Amino acid sequence: MYPRVGRLRETVEIRRFMGVSGVRKKPGCSWIDVKNETFVFTVHDKSHSRTHEIYEMLSKLKDSVKKKGYVAEKEFAINYTEEYKEQNLWHQLMASQ
Repeated sequence: MYPRVGRLRETVEIRRFMGVSGVRKKPGCSWIDVKNETFVFTVHDKSHSRTHEIYEMLSKLKDSVKKKGYVAEKEFAINYTEEYKEQNLWHQLMASQ
């Protein structure tokens, strides 16, 4: 919430406090229904038997969106490496669609 409104300092403080206090964020999950079957997954989930195909398709979708002009707004990411910031924002974009 704070990063989206430009309050990165507060975000860092909250995350630091959570770490010191031993509070852990529960990983979120997503799901998709395909032909009356529900598939549930989390970040970096590789348990599906067709994981390779899924990530290959996601890579193609990502390339397609970039070719159409999508540029990640990295200033809203709170992670440290530029590559990870962009990946994180990409996943946020896809989740919001």
